[in-house]
Amino acid sequence: MKKIILIIFVLFGSYSSLNAHGSKVSSFFLAESTPGVWNIQVNASMAAFQYEYLAFNDKKSLENIAPDEFKKWIITHLKQEIDVIVNGKKITFGEGYVKPAHETLVKILLNDMPKDIKSISVTNKSLINGIPNHKSYLKIIREGNYSEMFPLSFKNNYSTHLEYSLGKLKLKGTTSNTDYFYYSLFSGFVVLTILIISVFYIKRKKSTS
Repeated sequence: MKKIILIIFVLFGSYSSLNAHGSKVSSFFLAESTPGVWNIQVNASMAAFQYEYLAFNDKKSLENIAPDEFKKWIITHLKQEIDVIVNGKKITFGEGYVKPAHETLVKILLNDMPKDIKSISVTNKSLINGIPNHKSYLKIIREGNYSEMFPLSFKNNYSTHLEYSLGKLKLKGTTSNTDYFYYSLFSGFVVLTILIISVFYIKRKKSTS
């Protein structure tokens, strides 16, 4: 009995870990760092950026490129492959910053963000050329409040369209957050299975005692 429950928890943990780590997954934040000052922030493995570079350049070029030049390439590439549209208006990008590490951090300033935000549309295709089926998870951070995570993958063409409803950002229209629906469904199934097995085990133990 204990082995069965342990296997279920191991499977559930493995499912969670596969979705949380690796070059195929990155984090993407749209954040108001101080009142009126917004930036995008991309957190991804250095390998993910290197694979993306190799999709457009040869291996020898990657080996010979200077660190500062590679940082500039990352910023330029992200600006070309990311779109942020707020209240129907495309937002332009300002200066960028790269902190290289195993988990690399990139920040790029957003210009002319409106104070009254009614809708946000985001497209992020910056890491899909080097790694097939790459997926990023978008969060909006404002005044210390975090939105839920919105997946950007091939299923939604790496785009999401959000609008404020009752003070919270929600998916626009009838589009559903399928990744989290299935994740919640799987979680509920695991919990229900454990409960059923536990009840069956307790009843069986009582009947044999």
